Amino acid sequence: MRYLIVKEAPPYVAPPVEDGMEAPTPPTQAELNMLRALELSEKIWAVKNPNPPAGTVTKRYTGCIQHEDGRVALQVLGEATTITIDGEDVTIYSDAMPVHSEADTTALADTIGDAVTPDEQAAIQAKLEAAKGQSASPLQFATETPSLSLRLKTHEEMVADGWFPEVTAS
Repeated sequence: MRYLIVKEAPPYVAPPVEDGMEAPTPPTQAELNMLRALELSEKIWAVKNPNPPAGTVTKRYTGCIQHEDGRVALQVLGEATTITIDGEDVTIYSDAMPVHSEADTTALADTIGDAVTPDEQAAIQAKLEAAKGQSASPLQFATETPSLSLRLKTHEEMVADGWFPEVTAS
């Protein structure tokens, strides 16, 4: 498993407040970051399930973890294995998931938005469009997109960065 550190959410912009109304309590940056990560997880899941049956409980691709400094990371399930077939290296991703033929690829590409360059965003959407009715790997997208691969971390790197503080027995 790997972890994709989600780009920080934009700052909160308070809605206009009418006379006699109380201004809402603004969310913290950590809360905004978590909401952004959850939205991304939901958009990935929707590529597989754009029209979930009634009663569907799960609407997220994977879980999120939050660092004490407010950063959030998505768990990217699966591993990449490279094998040689007829003298050529072929990478197989264990997290490949079906991409529904009716998937809204624009919604996922837009959610990734400012975390990647415009060219990367267009390439992600094109790859998703091409994968409709087939399978795609979120891990492969993250490793092959330079802006995302910089934020893709192993468990060991996350431990070293303080994402999993040691728990002491009491």
